[in-house]
Amino acid sequence: MSKNMEKVVIFGAERYGAQALQEIGKDKVFCFLDNDKNKWGTEYFNLPVYGINAYKEKFGQYPIYTTS
Repeated sequence: MSKNMEKVVIFGAERYGAQALQEIGKDKVFCFLDNDKNKWGTEYFNLPVYGINAYKEKFGQYPIYTTS
C-alpha cells in the first residue's frame, strides 16, 4: 500500500479482519464495520466497530475493504 494512502475501513471484525489489519497497518485503518449488532459500539484491536448504516451516516468517506 502506498504511504500516501488515505485511511480505509475494514468490513469484518473477526479473524480475516485481523489479518487485513496486519497487512494494511493499524495507522491506515479508521475503523471496523460488522453485521453483528453485538459488536457495534465495541472496539476490535482498539479501533471502533460500527454497523454499516451508522458508519455511512457519521462518516462514509473512506474506502471499505471487505473481509467476510
